Amino acid sequence: MNVTTQSPLGMDHEIADAAPRNRTDANFAQDLVAAGWARRWLVALVVVIAIALGVGFVMISPVRYTSRLVIMPTEASQQLSDLLRNAGGSVIANSLGSLTGSEQVTYFDRFTKQLTAVGTATALKTHPGLVENLMDLRWNDDKKIWESTSFTTPIKAALGLETSVDTSAQVVAEFLRKALAQEQDRDSPIMTLSIDAQDAEVAKQALNSLYQYSDDQIKQSIYQQTQSKLEYLQRRLTSVTVNDYRQTLISLILDQEKILMLIQPNLPFAAEALEQPEILSEPSSPKKGRILALSAVIGLFVGMGIAYRRERKRRA
Repeated sequence: MNVTTQSPLGMDHEIADAAPRNRTDANFAQDLVAAGWARRWLVALVVVIAIALGVGFVMISPVRYTSRLVIMPTEASQQLSDLLRNAGGSVIANSLGSLTGSEQVTYFDRFTKQLTAVGTATALKTHPGLVENLMDLRWNDDKKIWESTSFTTPIKAALGLETSVDTSAQVVAEFLRKALAQEQDRDSPIMTLSIDAQDAEVAKQALNSLYQYSDDQIKQSIYQQTQSKLEYLQRRLTSVTVNDYRQTLISLILDQEKILMLIQPNLPFAAEALEQPEILSEPSSPKKGRILALSAVIGLFVGMGIAYRRERKRRA
């Protein structure tokens, strides 16, 4: 067997090779700073130009505003979840399974999924112009289509490319999944919903509509299923003579009536808003401070790079 070993001399060569590289990097950094200082007026000019470009970008960027809504599970939904878990009857268990698909899914969980469902997107489209404003679209009366307000739209039109935007319920639902932020509080069941738009009132109206529709959908679904279940049990009770079976049916009927009592028409069911949707005072974009700071840093490095190249040419 041949065993290859590295001699101490070989290690000395590697260390010796690394040392010049480190010195070279240090020298380059020193030369770069020295060149920037020697031509500091040039560097300052490039920084000013970069900042001016940043200001221009801020000015042409559309301003967007964020609306926020703080919600939490209602007491009624929590009581109903406990009632269904503790009932023990097969009818109740099946009812819960048909509502959520899983006994581990709460009504609040179902509410958060309903927010971005296709049915919710369809309901949102019934508000005139709301979806189009939320998605930053404008109507092209000549072509009779919705187009994006992006600066790329005229470029696409000039190139003969398709500029129409699909506003079907499926597309709107996909947009909502990306645009609607759902931030769960770490130490409590409180959740913050937020969405942004160029028009602050549009963001506020969209968020309020999403909340109201999603909660109403869950409430109506539960009410209808519970009412049907109750009517079925009451019919069965009239034809049952075995006492134990009658007691079981009566117990299940009482459970269904408790569920109906928890569903109040004028009150939220799955999620309760702790406050009205609010609009944040500061625009969500563009981030002026961040853009200008980044512009200054880029301008500084570009200026120093130009100064370094000029110094090298002068010395050559």
